[in-house]
Amino acid sequence: IRAMIASANADGVLDDTERMRIFGQIEGVGLTEEEKDFLSAEFGQPWSLHEIAAAVSSPVVAAQVFTVSLLAVDVDTPAEREYLTSLRQTLGLDEGQASSIARRLGREGVDLNRQP
Repeated sequence: IRAMIASANADGVLDDTERMRIFGQIEGVGLTEEEKDFLSAEFGQPWSLHEIAAAVSSPVVAAQVFTVSLLAVDVDTPAEREYLTSLRQTLGLDEGQASSIARRLGREGVDLNRQP
């Protein structure tokens, strides 16, 4: 969830559309009121890319973090593209892994491989 929020906030604005997209991704989980309160608090204090990366414990988790980060946004600003490219690099994912994830999500047109 923190990775999704950080990704959505990459351009400095976490708008209602992005909030709803994140809620939509986790809607089926059946959040309790306490969990919804936690989520609302997280929206107000997005983690940095480095905080996100520091919490990653394995290559499998790195791929999962990158996947949910890509799900959280329409990559339509340079800041979002740069954030995702930096995240990919910081997580240790290569260009092929990022492209494979993007393809699985139907985002094959997103260029995440250039240097920020």
